[in-house]
Amino acid sequence: MTIDAQKLLAAPPAEVAFAYTARDTMAHGLAIGLGMDPVDGRQLDFVYDDGAGLKTFPTLSTMLGWVDLLRDPRFADPAWGVDANQMVVGQLIFESHAPLAVAGEGIARSYFAEVVDRGPGKAALLRARKEVLSQDETLLATLDTWMYVRGGGGFGGPTDAPHSSGPERVTMPARAADSVCDLPTPANLALLYRLSLGDHNALHADPDHAKQVGFERPILHGIASFSIGVHAALRECLDYDPERIAGGQVRLSGPVFPGDTLRTELWRDGNAVLFRTRAVERDMLVMDGGRVDLAG
Repeated sequence: MTIDAQKLLAAPPAEVAFAYTARDTMAHGLAIGLGMDPVDGRQLDFVYDDGAGLKTFPTLSTMLGWVDLLRDPRFADPAWGVDANQMVVGQLIFESHAPLAVAGEGIARSYFAEVVDRGPGKAALLRARKEVLSQDETLLATLDTWMYVRGGGGFGGPTDAPHSSGPERVTMPARAADSVCDLPTPANLALLYRLSLGDHNALHADPDHAKQVGFERPILHGIASFSIGVHAALRECLDYDPERIAGGQVRLSGPVFPGDTLRTELWRDGNAVLFRTRAVERDMLVMDGGRVDLAG
């Protein structure tokens, strides 16, 4: 298959209306591992609505109106020339523009914003943007997903774009981390997240498909992994106050397998918390260049 950059960039945005309730807000919390400690009241605030008051986890907006542009038959176009089975998410950039209520409705617009040709035999780089808007079209959040299409380069597209290697990477400090946070993940976490998201990518559920595309078993969604990094920052540095988070980004360095214990190192750095994460049992770096931006 040969990628057609012009058709990708010219495709109209996929507009998806959404409505969510407190139940969906709690489902998102459970789908990223909150509540694994059943006696930690700070976690329960995100997954239990009969307590002091339900809170919205900051990355909920990444799920609202979500659509898989490369697989959803309502929007995907074979003429784009992208093999979805060769696509992996490499980096994420998330920005919150307005507070997100516990329940609400609105519309999400998703589209391809950038295409980079890294050369024959190399990956192509795609940037998909999702804009989350309230019912009155107030911009609530944006999410940029950088996708690597393995072997997709050499299609004659731009090679010297401003983001030819993806967004600018965050460098971790040379000093020892200020905090370290271990968070377990249940073995069925990808299935929970898939259900909450409305995802149809078999890579996160079907063991046979995962092996066919090069993984030993189903892997966790990249946005879910990022959310666990944000959880670590909330827990160690921000006293579980979601209103202090304005956005963030991360580079996904390796697959997270549900059941991994994720050890996140965190550094306070001015108006941000920097982080990187390893899967403890496999001693593998799975997230690097992580940053959580603080409000104000």
